[in-house]
Amino acid sequence: AFWTEHLASHGYVVCACDHPGSARFTVVDGQVITPGGERSKRSRMESDRVADVKVVLDGVIDDLGDAVDADKCAVTGMSFGGWTTAAYCE
Repeated sequence: AFWTEHLASHGYVVCACDHPGSARFTVVDGQVITPGGERSKRSRMESDRVADVKVVLDGVIDDLGDAVDADKCAVTGMSFGGWTTAAYCE
């Protein structure tokens, strides 16, 4: 939370996502998703995480419209989130 709070305190629009199957639990459309099974396999998480970031970023840009400059967006992450960031930027 520190990193997102720091960015927000400096005026940045910040969003973060829990990745279903990777987070302790995630609620999607009223369904609780916990780790385990196919969704928690490394190869699946690699592809899902990049898609998750795209959905979240596109949603923020769509929802906030002109309040967000889509040409000045950044994606950051730590650990597997750092990998996700690099893969998203490819």
